[in-house]
Amino acid sequence: MRESEESSSAVSVRAPDTTRSQRIREILDDLIRQRQSLRVGGTGGDPCLLEANRRSIVYWQTELAQALVAEHGSREAAA
Repeated sequence: MRESEESSSAVSVRAPDTTRSQRIREILDDLIRQRQSLRVGGTGGDPCLLEANRRSIVYWQTELAQALVAEHGSREAAA
């Protein structure tokens, strides 16, 4: 396995008190780093991999928006 593949496949350990939105932000950060690596590969990146990465980013951005709405709603209900 190449070094870039090893670092992108590593599983991060998170604290039990991490909120869903914080975990999603971590996932998005990883996806963005992967995208940057794909683009600087010298050839501009494999179009299929870039598209798969883009779709993943869109999916997780939607999940983040929903998580933030849910967290905001639960804070309002607690207040």
